[in-house]
Amino acid sequence: MKQAITVRIDPDLLAIARACAKQENRTLTNFLETALKERIGSSGTPQLPKHQFASRKNGRAGSKRSLNGKS
Repeated sequence: MKQAITVRIDPDLLAIARACAKQENRTLTNFLETALKERIGSSGTPQLPKHQFASRKNGRAGSKRSLNGKS
């Protein structure tokens, strides 16, 4: 069963995605799902350049502060 999610998307990007979906006679959901599948590829692993996230050592967890405001 498919799972519903909530995402935040730039309004201009969303408008373009909606227009592309309409042009291809697809639902927005189908258009976005297809785009994700194409990006990820048949291997099931993201096709990202290795250097793209090199500066992010700890991801989101590394940027959190303690309750007293000190790292």
